[in-house]
Amino acid sequence: MINMKEGLIFAAKFSWGCKRANDLGITNTLKEYAGSNGKSHSEEKISEALKKLYSYIYYLIIAESNNIDDSFHLDVVKAHWIGNKLLENVKDSVVRKVFKEMEDEHDKVILGYVLMPLIKKTGSAHHNFYARHNPKCSITINEGHLYHLGIKRAQATPEDIKNLKKYGGKI
Repeated sequence: MINMKEGLIFAAKFSWGCKRANDLGITNTLKEYAGSNGKSHSEEKISEALKKLYSYIYYLIIAESNNIDDSFHLDVVKAHWIGNKLLENVKDSVVRKVFKEMEDEHDKVILGYVLMPLIKKTGSAHHNFYARHNPKCSITINEGHLYHLGIKRAQATPEDIKNLKKYGGKI
């Protein structure tokens, strides 16, 4: 069984350097964790850092829609960033529930333009849906590696390549 640590490492690899991580001052922590393959910081510390990012909301939606208890399960995290079959099970009711439970009105405004299209079943990986507005943020594959923000983040598996093509990424 895939454990939470693999999902945390993958999430950290793709989250460091994003605007919110930079604004919150957690980019270096996430980058160190990803670069050390999960050895530089505790899972608890990284989990708490990642929960401050907008991507965590999508992890919650994907996990709950698929009856997965761990929102940092590797398949959940990959569904957000590059897409996989878990996206096909995202339920409108879960999206609405999570959105309604958000307390920060500013976050609701920022995420509203992304969450609402999910209700309309765009069929895209969540990250690739909203990254279309900023092409440099898109997840791409080049020479067998996944790139985000123009930086090599992870080795791409054949399944990753298939999913990225299917769910709206760029090859």
